[in-house]
Amino acid sequence: MTDPAAITQALSAIKSAAEIVKVIRSADAGMEKAELKLKIAELAESLADARLAVVDAQEQIITLQRQLTEAARLAEVHERVERRNSVYYLRDADSESGPYCPRCYEVDRKLVSLRPPPRPMRHLGQWQCPNCDKLF
Repeated sequence: MTDPAAITQALSAIKSAAEIVKVIRSADAGMEKAELKLKIAELAESLADARLAVVDAQEQIITLQRQLTEAARLAEVHERVERRNSVYYLRDADSESGPYCPRCYEVDRKLVSLRPPPRPMRHLGQWQCPNCDKLF
């Protein structure tokens, strides 16, 4: 989840930097060199804080964009998945693939291709999942 605090922190650091710039600009000749150096150091610190906060916010935005893309992909796949005879099939415009494991799809949202079980177990089911080992 995005953290609004990162953006708030960036804006606060930028505001602080702007205030320091105003102080430096309005400084008269009487401002001591040490005081000016202190203000410049404070300015650099505020700008560094702002930069870090913006980088954090950017990383959060990228993560959310990836999550949104993955959710859209899963929704598109979900529209094409069809349950038949206790297993799932994936429809395309002109073809169909499958069967896929119902347990893996329903629990993990993964389409795992089923395979025939070994001969001694075929009386227990027609298909076996290589991921969860369930028989169907």
